[in-house]
Amino acid sequence: MDKTVDFKLYLDKERFLNNVYHGSSLPKKLDDVDTIISLKDLVRIAEREHAQDISFMPIKTEELIGIMRSVKDLYGNEVYANSKISIDYSLSSNFTYSQAFIEVSKLFINIPNMNKFFNSFEIPGIGDTMPSFIKLEYNSVKYMAFYVPPIIEVVDSTYMDEPLTHLKTRAYEKPIIRFKIFNARDGSANYTDFNLNNAVFAAESIRANGNGTMAVLRDGAHRAYVTAMAGARIPKIIINNSDAELKSVPVKMADLLLVAEKPKKREDRFFGLHDRDGKEVGWLRLDEVGIDG
Repeated sequence: MDKTVDFKLYLDKERFLNNVYHGSSLPKKLDDVDTIISLKDLVRIAEREHAQDISFMPIKTEELIGIMRSVKDLYGNEVYANSKISIDYSLSSNFTYSQAFIEVSKLFINIPNMNKFFNSFEIPGIGDTMPSFIKLEYNSVKYMAFYVPPIIEVVDSTYMDEPLTHLKTRAYEKPIIRFKIFNARDGSANYTDFNLNNAVFAAESIRANGNGTMAVLRDGAHRAYVTAMAGARIPKIIINNSDAELKSVPVKMADLLLVAEKPKKREDRFFGLHDRDGKEVGWLRLDEVGIDG
């Protein structure tokens, strides 16, 4: 491992193959791969080293479905084993978010860097990028990263009951928390009080106005947000009949907090986040299947 790179994800190929359901074609595609890293890390290496020898290969739908069916929660449950998994290409942004915030630096730095990287393959940007394997060799190590579109779970509305109960308790005991909110009009940032009771009211409103199910974004919040703001399409993985517990109450796009700094406390990032048996409920091991979640 190259110690000069602080890898966010570093997954041995053999471990990955042992973790996922796959046919005979997937191991062959990884013959020239040593390690799976995050796309952000791969892009960082490519930019720093001015790498030219980068290969880009679409992931077959059946391969993607096999990878997604292998996802486990922190208790070892394969939460998508019985789900219907598909890719949606519509313009629809009729879904809620699991996190309460959007980090400005990711909108202004990470997303443009990713778009610039895709541009080098004649791909206009994240809204046009299909699920892909991306390979790069650096310091005699052969790396691969996945590009996986935003993941949306369609779940029964009762799935929000447990995180909502915990959020209500927290709002009762200590309702006011602080965020460093970004002001888009003048670029300033100021600490602002937020009342958790507002999040409780908004979550209850989502449940009351729904049809018994909710579409909740599991991964890819910043990509989904920036394309929705631009009125642009982006491929999305839709998972119906998910058994994954929600890690938080759902948040509408209009209620997301635009922040200059990521909240330090995880429970301030995900309203209603809580532990059970010493593990965060609703958290998935996406990293174990090569997805930088």
